[in-house]
Amino acid sequence: MLGVSLGIGGETSSQGVDEYELKAAILSKFVKLVSWPEERLPEKAPLVIVVFGEDPFGKRLEETFGKRKEEERKITIKRVTRPEDIGDAHVVFVPRGEAEHLAEILAKVRPTGSLLVGESEGFAARGGAINFYAEGDKLRFEINTEVAKRQKLKISSDLLKLARIVKDKE
Repeated sequence: MLGVSLGIGGETSSQGVDEYELKAAILSKFVKLVSWPEERLPEKAPLVIVVFGEDPFGKRLEETFGKRKEEERKITIKRVTRPEDIGDAHVVFVPRGEAEHLAEILAKVRPTGSLLVGESEGFAARGGAINFYAEGDKLRFEINTEVAKRQKLKISSDLLKLARIVKDKE
C-alpha cells in the first residue's frame, strides 16, 4: 500500500512535503492509471479535473499537471462551488470541508462517469471512487471498486494493489 510520511497536522513533513503537493502528484498518477470509456473521453480530448468548493490545492494542481510531457493528454483544471457547475468533469475532487455536499455531488456525477475523489472519512463507502486518508503519519488511499464499475471506469491493477479496497456502505 502506498504510504508517504506527513508531518504532524498533515501539512508538511520533516522532508518538506506539503500535503496538497503530494495529493496533486498522486492525482496525476490516478489519471494515468484510470481509463474512461472512449465515448466519455475521446483520444484527443482534454481531461477535465474539477475541484469542488474551497480549493486546498492553490496553484499546486497547475504546477503538477503543467509538468506533463508534450505527448500526454492535456488537462483542464476548473474550480466550482455549485454541484450544477461540475458539468462534464472526468475527475471531481471533494475537499474534506465540502463532504456535506456529497449527496448533491453524487446526484450530478452518477450519470456522467466521473472519477469522484475525496479526503473525508467514509467518502468512498458513501459513493466516492477514491478517498485519501491518513494512517498514522502516512497518506494512503482507498478505492471503492463497485463505484468505479458503476461509473464504467477501469482502474489499473497496479493502482488497485496500492489501495485499501472498500465496499458501498449499506
